[in-house]
Amino acid sequence: MAIAVDPKDKIPVILESDLELPEDQRTTFYVRPMTHREYRALLLRFVDKKGKPKDVTFAYEEIVKLIEGFVVGWDNFKTSSGVPVELKTTTKNGTSVWSDETWHAFSLELTRELFNKVFKIQNIARETAKN
Repeated sequence: MAIAVDPKDKIPVILESDLELPEDQRTTFYVRPMTHREYRALLLRFVDKKGKPKDVTFAYEEIVKLIEGFVVGWDNFKTSSGVPVELKTTTKNGTSVWSDETWHAFSLELTRELFNKVFKIQNIARETAKN
C-alpha cells in the first residue's frame, strides 16, 4: 500500500550529536515533510544545471530558508544556562522568518547538522511512501 506524504505531519528528528546523551537530555526537532514540488525546487536551488553545488554564500542563505520552512518546533532545546529556546518569528519583506533571537541560539555546527538531517528525512519519507 502506498503511503501519502502529508505536509501537516511532524517528523521527530534527533541529531547524531545527541544520540549518546540520555533521552531526557536530547533535543527533538520536528520537521514537516516536503511536497514533491518543494523537494524538486530545493534540489534546483542547491545545484547548478551541471549538477555541481552552488557557491557557499548562496548555499548558506538557502540552508537558513530550508530550516525556517521545514523545522516547525522542538522539545528540550536550551541555552548553555538551561533557558529554553523559543521559536519566535518576525516578518521581513512580507515573509515570516525566524527572529534573530531564535537564530542566535543556533551554532553553525548545529545549523549544518540540522540541515543535513532535514534533507535526509525528506529522502527517507519519500522511500517510505514508495513501499
